[in-house]
This record gives sequence, structure tokens and C-alpha cells, in this order.
Amino acid sequence: IASVAVFIGVEQMFFMAAALFFTPLVSLIIGWLLLRGLKANHTLPTTMSEGEQVTVDISLANIGRLPKFFMTVSDKLPVWLKDTGSTGSTILQIDPGEERSVSYQLLALKRGVYNVGPVLISATDPFGFFAFKRTVPGSTELIVYPTALPLFTALIQPGAYGWRGDSDGLRRGS
Repeated sequence: IASVAVFIGVEQMFFMAAALFFTPLVSLIIGWLLLRGLKANHTLPTTMSEGEQVTVDISLANIGRLPKFFMTVSDKLPVWLKDTGSTGSTILQIDPGEERSVSYQLLALKRGVYNVGPVLISATDPFGFFAFKRTVPGSTELIVYPTALPLFTALIQPGAYGWRGDSDGLRRGS
């Protein structure tokens, strides 16, 4: 556009060339500022059983002076913890001083002690030229207990024999 403006001599085309030249730079600066001034917090139970699903809430607070737009929020999860479906991990807008939260279902596949987090935030600039990612430090410890096994009902029914099969464990009456 700049070379055509020199060749034709149209003054408005110089402004168009300058605007097109600086648009990616301005977009990069705005996108970089989008992920500054954010604070994240987890809310989840401290214990659960293997095979159980729990709801994890991530609250994101804008402690900066600029509004934040189009962010995707997720947790860094260990191998044996799975996100089984989010109810909405995209935050469209957070104004300064405002707090928003997203939640998802967490499934424990194996017992153990795990750290849920840190929170991963990703966003793009307003034009979609650049993608930005930021990790908000902090994690929450989650203890996953093994699944309880069912008891055999023959051992606890009234009138059943004892552990060794002797008749001394036999109960009479109700």
C-alpha cells in the first residue's frame, strides 16, 4: 500500500499503510497485557474415592486496571486425574476488580496423593494474530482413597456360622 501511495500520490493511502504496519504491534501489546493482573484460586474437596467424580471450581479475579477478554482456564492435572467435562472453561470478560469462576468434573482413576494445579490461562489478542499462555502458581493437594470393597453378606447375617465354620457361631432366635 505504501508503494502504491508513492506511485499514485494519494495521501490517505499513507495513513492506511501506517495503520496496517502498526496493527500487529498494537495487537501484540494488547494481548500481552490481557494476562497480567490475574489471580486464581481452586475450590475442591481434599479427599475423594477412586472412581468418584467431584466438582472443581476455579475462580479468576482481575486485580489489574484493564478489562480482560476471551480467556480459557484449565488446570494442570496429573495422569491419573481426568477432566470429564467442563461446564464452561471460557471467560468472555472480567472487568477490573471483578471475579468469575468456571467449574469442571474431575474423575480419579487411581488412588494416591495428587496436586491439582497450577491454573493455566490462555488468551488471544483482539485480532487473533497471537496466542498467549500464562501459568498462575498455586496448587491444591487431593488425596484419593481406594474404593471400598463390599462385605460378604453370608458372614454378617443372623444365624450364620462363625468364621471357622464351627457351630459356636450359630445364633438362635431373632
